[in-house]
Order: sequence, then structure tokens, then C-alpha cells
Amino acid sequence: MVSNDEMKGNVKHGDHVPEIRFLGFEDAWIRKALNEVLNERKVLQKISDDAPILAFAAGQGVIDRSERKSNNRDHLTLDQANKFYKLTEYDDIVYNPSNLKYGAIDRNKHGRGVISPIYVTFTTEEKASFIEHIVKGEKFKLRALVYEEGTVVKRQSVKPENLLSLDVNISLSLNEQTKIGDFFQQIDRLISQHQQKHDKLLNIKKALLEKMFPRSGKTEPEIRFKGFSGDWNSQKLSNLCSLITKQTGFDYSETIKPSLLTQYVDEVYPFLQNKDFDGTTINLNTDFYIPKEVAETFPRIIINTPSILVSISGKIGNVGFYNLPQSAFIGGAVGICKLTLFLESRKENLPVLHKRSDCGSVSLFLRLDNYG
Repeated sequence: MVSNDEMKGNVKHGDHVPEIRFLGFEDAWIRKALNEVLNERKVLQKISDDAPILAFAAGQGVIDRSERKSNNRDHLTLDQANKFYKLTEYDDIVYNPSNLKYGAIDRNKHGRGVISPIYVTFTTEEKASFIEHIVKGEKFKLRALVYEEGTVVKRQSVKPENLLSLDVNISLSLNEQTKIGDFFQQIDRLISQHQQKHDKLLNIKKALLEKMFPRSGKTEPEIRFKGFSGDWNSQKLSNLCSLITKQTGFDYSETIKPSLLTQYVDEVYPFLQNKDFDGTTINLNTDFYIPKEVAETFPRIIINTPSILVSISGKIGNVGFYNLPQSAFIGGAVGICKLTLFLESRKENLPVLHKRSDCGSVSLFLRLDNYG
């Protein structure tokens, strides 16, 4: 990864010098029309051993068809062997005129192959990994979407000639382009590696959830930690917690709402709304904060013990588990289940679900949720 010593900040002169750049590069960038940078590749050919059929998808780029996450329409294409497709090579810039709004523009990182002729492919004499990050940028996309045409919104498209008419800032130094392209490729690789770890952990968690909790009609889980045996007991949630509904019985408009602050200061509680919790993920950097002196006049909706939170409007059915050392104030339409049983040891910060519960399994799943 690039170190901070290899980069420097710049005084910004108009739009032709980036604010941050690598050491050793001083020259201003120049502004060019994209048609001076990209050339359309219009080669059509049949599927062959050295040019297999590939797919192109927003968020995935050029990929093997087996990797496509959705909308695989291979079965709709008849006589594939005799059909002509669009040739694409490694480092081409590829885009879908009809799906640009969804981010369907990318660099071919897969290699030589053929794709549907509805896609447009470009070659470039510049560093392709540098150009990629210009045309994938949100600002560029918004400028391009001005040229969308079509009466059906979902099928509006940006023609290649309109896309190529846009001006972009380009470094004259291929070395600088290479440095920038390589830098963002390193970041992309790190993101991909972490995403793969994340996906694997989700699959592990899903499998364990099925086996470490009793299935319907069963009283014992298939897998459990050593030292635990016997049946699990069935309990109603109402026996384990004190249920409070935020929606009724509180003076919101006259007392709570006028006192809310939009910035954190001393002696306030985070003001949690439906969007601030999801599973064990709790956001304490909330839109609003409430002074403690006001909040403490409504002690029932201050959460300072492990609690289950359930959205009862807006994100209906969203469930959160609050188990943080900080106190917070429930500000949205949320059902609060304050758990009444706790572990004797607070080291793991876990609720006791029942005397005979395998508490180690709860610890395991919280660690998976908080991984990374």
C-alpha cells in the first residue's frame, strides 16, 4: 500500500491540479473531450476458444457468465454458436448505454472474450486503470445522465457519441496515471478480500444458527458447546423482559422535540431512531441528541441495560439488540424489551436468555457480528 510519505497536498489552481497527488508530479492536468481519449471498438465475431462468451453487469464489470449474480438470460439466446458478438479485450472500457444510471461502466479486468452487442467497448492509449476511475466517478455519471434519451424511464439510454462529448481532466504523465491506477487497484483488492471474508462469515453464521438453536419441535440443538446438555426450555419473551412501547404515553411534541440538539455536547444521550439499529449494529452518531435532564424525566425510554428493540413504524419488523455500556434514549416508534435476566459476569456483555441456555453460543454470534 502507498505510504503517506509518497503523497503530498497541493494548492488547488482551478480544476486542473488535484488537491492530493504523488510526489514528483507538478504539471497541471489538461482538459480533453472523452472522444480524444477513448476509441470505440466495433469488432464483431462468433464465440471461439480464444474468445469465450462473457457477461457484463453493473457492479461486477466483465465476468464469466457463471459469476453473474442476477438476470442470467442465456436460455433466451438461440443458436449462440452462429451469432455475432462484440469483442472485448483486457483493459477495454465497457458500458451499457441503458444501464449507465445503475453504474454499468467499468474496465475489463477479465480478459479477451465476446459480450452482447448491446454493450459499447472502448480502447485507450492512456492508462486504462486511470481512465476507469474517471468514468466510474459519480460526478462523471451525473454529467452523462443529462444526455439520457427515451420515453420509458427504465429504458432511457446515453448514446456513445454523447458520452464521448464530455470533457475530462487528464494527467499528461503516464507514470502519474499508472501510480493513481495502481493505488486504487490496491484499495479495490483489499475491499474484495474483506468482502470475501465477510461473505464466508455470513455463511458460517447462517449454518451455525440452524444447528446451534433447537429446530421447530425440538428441545435440543444439534451442535452445542462442551459441558452443556439437557433440554432447552420454551419461554415467552414477556417472561424475560419488560416491554415498553415508545409510541404512546410520552409527551413528545411539547417536551422532547423542542429540546433536541443536532450536535453532540456534554451531558446528552444519543437519540436513537429506527434507522440507528439493525441487529447488533447500533449507531450512536445519531442525527439528534437529548439533554440528560430532559431525558431523565422519561426514564422508561432510556436504555441502560441489554434490550431488544423492535421498529413499530417505518422500518417495521427491524430488530436490534442494544448491549452497550453507554446509555441512549429511544426517540422513534420503537418497542423496547428491557431484558430482566443478566449474566453474573459482565465480561462478555451478554444477556442471560435462560438459566439452561448455552450462553457461549450467544457470545460466538456476537463475535461474528462484530468481526472486523
